[in-house]
Amino acid sequence: MVSSHSFVRIHCFSEYVCFITAKGEIWCIGKDEQRATKKAELPNVCSGYDLPGNAAIGNQWLIFTGDASFVFLPATGELSRAPASWNIPGAEIITDNCGNYCAYNKTGHLYYIQAKTGEVMSFRLMPEEKVQLIDKERYHVVRDSRGILWISTYGNGFYTYDLHTGHLSHFKADDTRSSVLLSDELLYMMEDRSGSIWIGADHTGVSHLKMVDKISDLFYPEPQGEDKILYKNNVRTLASLSDGDIYMATRNGKVYLYDSTFSQKKYEKEYVSNVYSVCEDTAGVLWQGMRGGGLRVGNRLWLHHADNPASLASDDVYSLLRDRKGRMWVGTFGGGLDLALPDGKGGYIFRHFFNDSYGQKRIRMLVEDRNGWIWAATSDGVFIFRPERLLADEQAYYHYNRQNGNLRSNEIRHLLQDCNGNLWIAEAGAGFSICKPGDDYARLRFSHYGVSDGLVNDMIQAFAEDSKGNIWITTEYGVSCFDVSSKTFLNYFLSMQMLQNVYNETSALALPDGRILMGSNDGVTVVDPSRVNTDRRIPSVTFTDLRLNGVSAGSSGTERLFEKSLPYTSSVQLDYSQHSFTVYFSTLDYSAIVPPRFTYQLQGYDKGWSVPSVLPWGTYKNLPPGTYKLHVKACNSFGQWGDDYTTLEIVIVPPFWRTGGHLSFICSC
Repeated sequence: MVSSHSFVRIHCFSEYVCFITAKGEIWCIGKDEQRATKKAELPNVCSGYDLPGNAAIGNQWLIFTGDASFVFLPATGELSRAPASWNIPGAEIITDNCGNYCAYNKTGHLYYIQAKTGEVMSFRLMPEEKVQLIDKERYHVVRDSRGILWISTYGNGFYTYDLHTGHLSHFKADDTRSSVLLSDELLYMMEDRSGSIWIGADHTGVSHLKMVDKISDLFYPEPQGEDKILYKNNVRTLASLSDGDIYMATRNGKVYLYDSTFSQKKYEKEYVSNVYSVCEDTAGVLWQGMRGGGLRVGNRLWLHHADNPASLASDDVYSLLRDRKGRMWVGTFGGGLDLALPDGKGGYIFRHFFNDSYGQKRIRMLVEDRNGWIWAATSDGVFIFRPERLLADEQAYYHYNRQNGNLRSNEIRHLLQDCNGNLWIAEAGAGFSICKPGDDYARLRFSHYGVSDGLVNDMIQAFAEDSKGNIWITTEYGVSCFDVSSKTFLNYFLSMQMLQNVYNETSALALPDGRILMGSNDGVTVVDPSRVNTDRRIPSVTFTDLRLNGVSAGSSGTERLFEKSLPYTSSVQLDYSQHSFTVYFSTLDYSAIVPPRFTYQLQGYDKGWSVPSVLPWGTYKNLPPGTYKLHVKACNSFGQWGDDYTTLEIVIVPPFWRTGGHLSFICSC
């Protein structure tokens, strides 16, 4: 036994228990020993405040004092100065969820020490000026199931460090790239069993980050940086060339060529104007359509000249198409449709079509279907024509738009023909339509889908078909995958950074290996559909709160209406004066990529189910006395609803003068 000593630190090794006193004395006792013995003494230790932290690395005890670091060996009692990598004077210690140590010493640096090997990684997390503004450093470190370290700070947001790649990322509340945080003063982080990250902040509550990076990766043509003004990673154009190479163009005028596996860059080039479309002619010459820069054919440039009616109709070339007979069609944004005709001198003249209206002149996309008809996506709907007929008669086309009741928007941003010959039409602000062309192009039929059907966003930018025939849909915010067999959606936000969830029109490409490239405002999202886990379970609903006049009926300081908490209550009785209330509900499933949608019905009052909504509450006002049953159900990420629902009985008791006993008393008088 040891008496008359004030022990402030202790650690248990396999064969020894070691103590440190407030004066810096190190005592040990073996597992077969009866008394502890003094083994060593730390210099310059006067109290427990001089011993801020310690860590066990194998059979070594790493001890930090106010001005130095030491290593103590319990087996021999030897005390020595720590090696340079462990010399962190004044270090305080926390541990992550894997038992590794994190040391910090009021410098803004965090030292991550592997408990088994003693390997150290150093991170500069807090600028010196911010360290001086806070009373003490506060960090929390979590290693998630993907091998990523999440490090929260108090005053500088949080960091992620990929242990596989060595990539460090920083996220702050005022970061324009992200909408993750409301405060930089963070206190706690954790990973739940679904892989989501939860962040506790001072004064602003809890943030929830749903991580879905298991199905996707991010690719940047240029090194990342904070400056977004030059659009160096804003990918506008993606295309596959005849030899399998992948063509990419960004909004700052750069063009890149990669091999067919998208793993090796072959070359890059820079133009004054952005490239919006590419196509190869029958001779293998590359045609590049520019926004504001005309048409580049090989090394020659073709521009619009007002005094030359045979010149290009507009310098804004948004789409290029080589039809099955080798003719080259040019879709301009503002000048209509051009057909490039050889001039016999090695160049081209241009014949013009679609110049009757403002919307008709604005062509974004050209697609040739299986029957040899060409579809033109414009700002006035879709124009469909047989090339031979249009050449003979410039009015020989069919027109489908919102005014004639066939489409829901005139602004068509993208077209795709799938493996079954269906045409997919992106209608800006109205979702999309699907058309199966038959023999009669004058009477085509369209099926419509939008947000109300489960689509993540009605502002569609592009389509891409995967190897299973499902359609991936990029939008102005988020991605949807449409299951063509069940006609349901699975929705994704594939990045924590806002700009990487904002996609560009017509910028999507399916690769031969099954992956899909999606051009965003900050890089390319590379999705592997084979890694998607499609959970089709219908979530159950739990009632979470009942509020009267905005006050929870189960909160302290108010008259409680039920003995158990609401999730465990099947019936609630209200006074006749409590005839207006709001009931809150939840799926309690925070693994969902997008919020669940609910529908509810108050049996005895409502005539049908409410319009589905993401709002997790239902409000009723001035209900007459009676017995009601509130039914609520939710749909899954595919928009599928089950037959089961959760029920809460709500009884509004009538006033005593309307009860039968009181009326009998009145009559007897």
